[in-house]
Amino acid sequence: YRDFANSVALSSLTSVSYDWFRSSSSTTGGLAAPAFAFYLANDPNFLIFEPYYNMAVPGNAPLDQWVTETGMLNGIWWFTGNGGGSCSYAAALQTLAAFNTQCYGGDAMVAGVDVFMGFSGAGSFRAAFDNVQYAFDGEGTTYNFEPDQGGEVVPEPATMTLLATGLGSGYSPIAPG
Repeated sequence: YRDFANSVALSSLTSVSYDWFRSSSSTTGGLAAPAFAFYLANDPNFLIFEPYYNMAVPGNAPLDQWVTETGMLNGIWWFTGNGGGSCSYAAALQTLAAFNTQCYGGDAMVAGVDVFMGFSGAGSFRAAFDNVQYAFDGEGTTYNFEPDQGGEVVPEPATMTLLATGLGSGYSPIAPG
């Protein structure tokens, strides 16, 4: 989990994407794939993007290959909120813009991001993230977990792990951009 020093308007989000990989050695259900979430400052809840809900033909996650999620701005997200109707817990699968308008009157504020194991069940989950990117008003942040040219591994940002660990598993304040 990555907490922002200052919340930023969801409506100012200009891009969001990430790459993910699921190993065939995973024993958890086939639908599980690394997921992405925005933590909202308003009440606090998460807006969650899971690959399963955004596949052309829903099914098991691809194995042993990198997948790039680039259509997230207009993709389908779900919500951990406790409101009613389209704003209740996992009640509606809709775009970020729809959640912002219907649940927050256009005033949703993002306080952090998380990448984690998505929908699953019992078993082990072996997966990785790379090129985690988001930008607000064009000011972006990218987390690229690649070795540098000198062969040394670039340290990962504080608590953002390469293996999925779950919502809110760590805490470290940073500012977006």
